Amino acid sequence: MELIVYLANGKQERYVQNDPAIEAQLLADFQVGRIFASSTIVFGSASMCNLAHSQQICRIDLLTDQAIPMPEGPGTRTLIEDEANFRTRALAATLATQNGVQPGTDYLGYVCIEMLGGHRVLFEVEHKLRDQTQLFTNLNRILEQPVISIPHPRGGAVLVNSKNIVTLGLSPGITDYPKGSWLVEPA
Repeated sequence: MELIVYLANGKQERYVQNDPAIEAQLLADFQVGRIFASSTIVFGSASMCNLAHSQQICRIDLLTDQAIPMPEGPGTRTLIEDEANFRTRALAATLATQNGVQPGTDYLGYVCIEMLGGHRVLFEVEHKLRDQTQLFTNLNRILEQPVISIPHPRGGAVLVNSKNIVTLGLSPGITDYPKGSWLVEPA
């Protein structure tokens, strides 16, 4: 098991656990939705002990070949680790829809979460877009959850601390926006 901890100051810390029995116990006690609930998270072993303020952790990549129980979210989420690949796919989806995604259609979108410290979480999402109200309700729910969990393609999960989200970008856009939205194009 490997943990990659992304901090609000832009740094990363890496931890490993190579003992299958200890890994099994850690995962048996693990609750995705509560990872950032306490004020500190302790990372420790016989050689060191690190305490981190949970509010200063943007994301934790929990890499393991064991199953991680994750809450169901709207649609299917797929992490994209390569930013160039993400940009290419997002551009292709945007060009394919040209005027935005119409309500009632299948939505294939690309989400870029900008975190404190400059970290990014990039993923693809697929779901049926009923209407713009549903889309914005789902996006607000994402931002209100204490933890956003995304399956990791190498096994395990990416656990995002939503308190450290700066922006959440979505490509392609949609055709209908709520009143008060700023209808603008990126420069």
